Amino acid sequence: KADFLLGNLGFFFVPVSVSIMNYAGIIWENAAAFFTICVVSMVLTYGATVAAVRLTVRLMGRREEEQG
Repeated sequence: KADFLLGNLGFFFVPVSVSIMNYAGIIWENAAAFFTICVVSMVLTYGATVAAVRLTVRLMGRREEEQG
């Protein structure tokens, strides 16, 4: 299935790319908002990942203390 998807990758993304180019003016008008949203969502995602990893490490440490 991956070979099929890779073989047809252009077919899937060309229409989307053309549509984006049709609205380039609107995108440039709102570039600051798009950039802000991307940065804020990236920071929130990183923060959630860090919190999840710390929680997992802490829970695994408790399990090892209980077993050992």
